[in-house]
Amino acid sequence: QDIDLRSVRLDSTSGYFGLGESAQKAVEATATEVATSLEQGWTIHLDKLELNEIDFKYDDLAQKEMLRGIDYNHLDLQKVQADVTDIYYQADSLNANVNKLTLTESSGLNLEHFEGDVAYGSYGASLENFLIKTPRSKLSERIVVSYPSLDSLQKDISVIGFSANFNQNELAVSDLLLFA
Repeated sequence: QDIDLRSVRLDSTSGYFGLGESAQKAVEATATEVATSLEQGWTIHLDKLELNEIDFKYDDLAQKEMLRGIDYNHLDLQKVQADVTDIYYQADSLNANVNKLTLTESSGLNLEHFEGDVAYGSYGASLENFLIKTPRSKLSERIVVSYPSLDSLQKDISVIGFSANFNQNELAVSDLLLFA
């Protein structure tokens, strides 16, 4: 089953998704059903995704809020701008060219600019030709992670391979601590 779309664009849109304990089971069941469907051979290709002035909030009400850092159970994304091309998804892989991504998050993350070629597959993941900028940090170049299989990672983390190229980068401790 294939989905092939030329363009998706959202402008000036906001959304909220709250998840309580009773809804958690329904969402997990739906997610399992969707995952099963996708594993049966779905291929999704999107030529271009544009997001302009998007605000989105997600709360898992069954989880306590963290006091510091990015809380993945309570996200508040604001002013999302994105230009992504050549998005290709299959059950075992994802590829996309991120031309531009900017956003702020209530934790204090201010992503001024992100671009790069993103790839994920059964044997590795990569971020190439990338640039990440915040008001205090600048990272660029290439990161590649490799592994024999996803199952092998669960059994023995030492099988992971890592390669990176960085040149004249700056990483603020305050930015790093957002992810700790």
